[in-house]
Amino acid sequence: VPQLTDAAIRVRLAAAVALLGDSNTRLRPDERPLAIEFERFPEGVYVVGARSSQQFLLGRRLTGLGSEPLDLIRPSLGALVAAENANSYAAQETRLLRSVDVMQGLGLAGNTGAVNVVTANAGGTTEETIVQPAGSDPQLVAWPSTRPRSLRRRGEAYWYEVDLAKQTVYFQYNRASGRTDLPMAEAADGVLRALSDGRASRLVLDMRFNDTGNAAALQPLLEVIAGWPGRRDPARFKLLVGPRTHAGALENAVRLSQTAAVEIIGEPPGGNPNHFGGVVPVALPESGLRLDVATQPVRLTQD
Repeated sequence: VPQLTDAAIRVRLAAAVALLGDSNTRLRPDERPLAIEFERFPEGVYVVGARSSQQFLLGRRLTGLGSEPLDLIRPSLGALVAAENANSYAAQETRLLRSVDVMQGLGLAGNTGAVNVVTANAGGTTEETIVQPAGSDPQLVAWPSTRPRSLRRRGEAYWYEVDLAKQTVYFQYNRASGRTDLPMAEAADGVLRALSDGRASRLVLDMRFNDTGNAAALQPLLEVIAGWPGRRDPARFKLLVGPRTHAGALENAVRLSQTAAVEIIGEPPGGNPNHFGGVVPVALPESGLRLDVATQPVRLTQD
């Protein structure tokens, strides 16, 4: 410990906690982000957000950080993930890659937090770019500039819209937290009206980006679904999941699969249906670091 930086100590403590294999029990690193955003695709990790002065990075594939190739960095990043299944790492990789604290803790960033980001264009030509921490100006230019419906409002806890042409309600559930301008009960009532007055006959519930919180937060919408005849027809009810579908959202997804004839589309979730919840935050006494501790077993399946 005396030879390590504070960031390296935090990263190693986080790796020790991750050995439990319980993704709701974790040591939270400093949340400072780099002024860059990554997204994972089947072809690799790509830059999907950058400062206006570094827009040339948008759409390029990440190949390395500092002087290390990405493939050699992945095991160190993987040690920070409490893996519950094979997709657990995929759910966390891009968040870890833009964390200043993680990059400093792994020796990939200096004292200022700046990182040498190595990217490749479509032809395979690589380029090195120094990316600074986001600081007080977190605004990034997004790529692609015209985004599909599912990527336009990721910052909102939840939202919905009615696609009249497709007679479909699209409901995106991103975080298990409320909205003062649109309480969940009010949103659920809006969905019910659309499904009842002829504007929509189908429902798409998108949980691909939700890795948070209390399963009960979605209860008003679940009650609407429980009384909707379309829940018995997989052609009318679709549930979208992915590696980031976790915690309360994963519990919601499992229970819907058990109680409705829903068609589930996407990648397998990054969490285990049988897991631990009831997270209690604890401040470590000497460092003040926040440790989240899961205290209650949740068992949704028998296998």
